[in-house]
Amino acid sequence: FHMQGQADVVERRLIPSPINFNINEDKEAAQKVFEALQDHVPISLLGKHSAYSVKLTRDDFQEWEDILAPIKPVDTSASIANACTSTSPPTPSMLALAKLTMNVFRTGNPSKFAEIYGEESKLDDWFERIKEISMPYDALAMLMMFEGQEYQFQHACGKHRMCGSSPAGHDLTNPDNLKQIIKKRICTSMRLIVENAKKKILVLTDIGRNIDDTLALLTLLPYVKNNAAELVGVVACGSESHLRGSVARGWLRLLGVPDTLPIAAGRGKGVKGAYIPPDFPSPEDSNLYMSTSKSSFENPAHTSELILELAKKYKDKLIIVALGPLTALADALDADHEGVLKRIRAFHMQGQADVVERRLIPSPINFNINEDKEAAQKVFEALQDHVPISLLGKHSAYSVKLTRDDFQEWEDILAPIKPVDTSASIANACTSTSPPTPSMLALAKLTMNVFRTGNPSKFAEIYGEESKLDDWFERIKEISMPYDALAMLMMFEGQEYQFQHACGKHRMCGSSPAGHDLTNPDNLKQIIKKRICTSMRLIVENAKKKILVLTDIGRNIDDTLALLTLLPYVKNNAAELVGVVACGSESHLRGSVARGWLRLLGVPDTLPIAAGRGKGVKGAYIPPDFPSPEDSNLYMSTSKSSFENPAHTSELILELAKKYKDKLIIVALGPLTALADALDADHEGVLKRIRAFHMQGQA
Repeated sequence: FHMQGQADVVERRLIPSPINFNINEDKEAAQKVFEALQDHVPISLLGKHSAYSVKLTRDDFQEWEDILAPIKPVDTSASIANACTSTSPPTPSMLALAKLTMNVFRTGNPSKFAEIYGEESKLDDWFERIKEISMPYDALAMLMMFEGQEYQFQHACGKHRMCGSSPAGHDLTNPDNLKQIIKKRICTSMRLIVENAKKKILVLTDIGRNIDDTLALLTLLPYVKNNAAELVGVVACGSESHLRGSVARGWLRLLGVPDTLPIAAGRGKGVKGAYIPPDFPSPEDSNLYMSTSKSSFENPAHTSELILELAKKYKDKLIIVALGPLTALADALDADHEGVLKRIRAFHMQGQADVVERRLIPSPINFNINEDKEAAQKVFEALQDHVPISLLGKHSAYSVKLTRDDFQEWEDILAPIKPVDTSASIANACTSTSPPTPSMLALAKLTMNVFRTGNPSKFAEIYGEESKLDDWFERIKEISMPYDALAMLMMFEGQEYQFQHACGKHRMCGSSPAGHDLTNPDNLKQIIKKRICTSMRLIVENAKKKILVLTDIGRNIDDTLALLTLLPYVKNNAAELVGVVACGSESHLRGSVARGWLRLLGVPDTLPIAAGRGKGVKGAYIPPDFPSPEDSNLYMSTSKSSFENPAHTSELILELAKKYKDKLIIVALGPLTALADALDADHEGVLKRIRAFHMQGQA
């Protein structure tokens, strides 16, 4: 029996001490428990003098707060400040919770509180002034079971143990050790909370029809990267769904999402027209999901299997977000003999519904619903008695407009990885089969033109008579009303929506021309812009060429020119130089030449340079004032032996190949001795999985 409490020893009996709060709360109960157990059960007690030696500070709480950041719905600073007047502080907020609970003590026993925390505790900003928030009695009592070596127990009455019961000492081996253990364990729990709170998201999308689904995917990915959500699958729906699946795969690869994320192609239904950007994978190269039958990826049974598999796996954590027709979900419901889809967490859709006799009836005024009305009716009827439904209607979208300038901002972020100036490509996007990839403006023009040519009267109604002119795209200022991105954000930015509740647990936003139902449309526009800017940066980072250079620099001017040619691409974010191997004779001298030039160019010494096994014609020139090999911070492997040990080069090359895998390009501007040595040591075959090998040479 372990307890955070104290006891006195009287005639070889443990007598619970009322000096302890837990015991004093019910002295009779404490006496009964101690008397009944102590002849049979070993008792361990953690007293206040141990706790007084371990203090958790505001900074410790802030560290836990920071770990929880991905699942906080809003900035909590105001909530922390107002925690004592609010009945619902943000959950979870460790700082707000600390303030609330401390304030109970402060207002209930102000003199005792002031005795412990000082006279400043009487001021209005008392919480901001207190540095040491907790003396973790109970956590220390818990750790007695697991970290016994950290306690110097005083034995009593034979088998019982007490720690910190006397003012003579804290009875801890090292109080700071225990503080660090508590901090580490609570950090782990914070991460468990974040992991458990992650929204597991399955997206149904007809991406490739217009720019809107692409914007939604780009809006979602920053939440995924920030651990607020996990994208667990994608179902491409609508006509030509296998083409749409390849569009989804192309964007996800650009964003660095591995092919282990399943994408299935649903049963195609609805208006045709799917555009695959150039250099995106074909359906055959998109690793589309195939169920256990292993038949063609175009078999629509795959989507039902994937949807049901994810519903079984994630249960009440799964949110299905529909940005396209509901054919695939209706098919899955037909195959759902166990009713797993009725136990998911929520169903969100970019669409509208009418309320008739307290039932949600999907409205065919919405494109996604109209594409397959029967499927929509089946889904709504099957789910609405079991699963909360949230709908984003057109009147919300009409109030948020993304302009040409917004798209240009994203275009500018992508500039480092664009092979050419895109202005001409944008102008010719409707006639060219290969606009630059990715170009947000060209993609917008291409997808809008499908709408413009397919339904010119409706397009002109929305965008004006100028849309009929040859230079229509240049004249349009407002390019997108981001329906799907707004539907995606309902999961993360709920405070920005003024939902109209329907039939109890369901919510609708923007379904009525009476209003957009958004707290502040410009706020949501800025959130979408910011998230897509983040995704653009992810694309740039993921597209960066990771370059390892093998060079016999110092032999002639040529290798120096190559290095000077490369660095502007590095500075412009088109590439990342991840290492240099100096090769050829006197390689340690050549390494110092490389280091000298890189220092002149502002490249920090954290960039590893290794000196390979010397072989070949001697002759290396070190410019004056360049560092000597000893001052060049040349790479030494884990052996920490001399930098002239050629084993270092093999270790560096293999380390970089393991780290960057199919993103690494090795560029050889000198003899291949070091690379051959690395291949001899490559027992895992990592060098056979790099992206490319470039060489100044002939074959």
